[in-house]
Amino acid sequence: MDFDEALAEIAGVTVNPAKVINRLPKLGTLQIGAPGDVAIMEVVEAPVSFVDTRNNTRNGTVHLQPVQTVTAGVPFGRPYNAPFSVR
Repeated sequence: MDFDEALAEIAGVTVNPAKVINRLPKLGTLQIGAPGDVAIMEVVEAPVSFVDTRNNTRNGTVHLQPVQTVTAGVPFGRPYNAPFSVR
């Protein structure tokens, strides 16, 4: 996948849906003042089996592994941030 194809894929799950529901320019972008919700993923190249809700299986060689979620500009998830951190 080249850079332009990657940008088109990203737009397909960010700015394009925001346009459809008339929520631009605040949603679907990382511009200043927009809500800062981001999922950071890692591309993992390894054999993987995907199973859907009807128990159909498809095999693949690449999948996305979630690394971090940022909600309202604040990292979220384990380890949890204060005041939810375990001490």
